[in-house]
Amino acid sequence: MSDILDALEIIDTSNTDLNHIFINFSAVFNVTPADVENAFGGFLERFGRRLWRLRVTSAEIRIMCTDPETGIPFPLRAMINNVSGYVVKSEMYMEEKNANGDWIFKSIGIPGSMHLRPISTPYPTKEWLQPKRQKAHSLGTTYVYDFPELFKQALVSSWKKYNPKIKFSDDFFSYSELILDDSGELTAVQREPGANNIGMIGFKMFAKTPEYPKGRYFIVVANDITFKIGSFGPQEDNFFNKNWYC
Repeated sequence: MSDILDALEIIDTSNTDLNHIFINFSAVFNVTPADVENAFGGFLERFGRRLWRLRVTSAEIRIMCTDPETGIPFPLRAMINNVSGYVVKSEMYMEEKNANGDWIFKSIGIPGSMHLRPISTPYPTKEWLQPKRQKAHSLGTTYVYDFPELFKQALVSSWKKYNPKIKFSDDFFSYSELILDDSGELTAVQREPGANNIGMIGFKMFAKTPEYPKGRYFIVVANDITFKIGSFGPQEDNFFNKNWYC
């Protein structure tokens, strides 16, 4: 892995984004999916920061494991994604044939984004929001529309410290974006990220915390550095004022 990253250092990835690494081990290893999953933590701790500095947002590892019961080798695919730079998502799949004889991904544990999809599925191209996210990162900050996910991850960490065996319900965290409607009043909506036409964003969030399990609402307001460098003008001032008295 160090040799791979050294090669990326040489070619210079400073002007690139969403780099994807695919590592294929052809040899058969006497390991189980659980062993591979346990190795994730050490992999991220050792290489996470360097991968992010090289703009590597996805790492995919294909390894031949051995079935502990039959001794038959089978291909395992481990995928690690970190598009926002702060929220790491890992998924594990077995490669197997379906009823039609096609090779597909089959999730191990919670179904992932590639569950039951063909292994020949093309990699996704850069989504339209990614250039804005990259711009924010290049300026040394977080893209404003990634804030809700960061709050969610912080909430998950807080609960796990309080109760490591906690099972989360669907309503333990939710949010909506606050915008000014045609009459100039503050309105909560669900819309795609990056649809703002001013340099300030507001979120109305709901969170159930260990300190208040019933949950409470709170307002988060932040500047969007990708919109006119997050400058503060009359529209932003009015929007902030509306949120202040919400």
